[in-house]
Amino acid sequence: GTMEDCPLDLSGQGQLLRHGPVQTRPLKGLSLKARRWSGAGAKTVPGHLFLFQQTIVLCRTGPNTIEPNSPKIFYASHISVNQVRVRDVIDGCDNTFEVHKLENIKAGLSVMGGEVVGGDRDTKAGVVMRLLCSTEAEKDEWVRAINAEVKQLRSMANTLSSQLLQLPGMSTAS
Repeated sequence: GTMEDCPLDLSGQGQLLRHGPVQTRPLKGLSLKARRWSGAGAKTVPGHLFLFQQTIVLCRTGPNTIEPNSPKIFYASHISVNQVRVRDVIDGCDNTFEVHKLENIKAGLSVMGGEVVGGDRDTKAGVVMRLLCSTEAEKDEWVRAINAEVKQLRSMANTLSSQLLQLPGMSTAS
């Protein structure tokens, strides 16, 4: 199918590793644009999460009058896999996990839909996405898949870095 309003070239994000329906939990302190897609008054909003080798993409879903069995998918947010940390137990809800942006955890900022916002607990934690799965097992599968991809990317970066340091003339020693 197609994803509407997506600024990414999805074919350049690597292999699609996992996708499936999720519910999103709106974050407090979001900009008006970010609240609009998330239905900030609602407890949860239907969405669809895509895990590519390089990027996690969150979409909102809506009814499709042409193909009722296939919902319309609208881009909402994305984050590079090499920039994330996953927190898998949120406020005592076993089916919920959060995706945090590493640099924002240190800076005390949160990003949603490409906009930086500041303020409450969510922003201090660097939360990018708060997601609710239908079961704890499904949440565990998402967390495991995302963490495995993060680990693989970091391992590849370390390997490339050490190979680069072994090249003649690339030593950091003076």
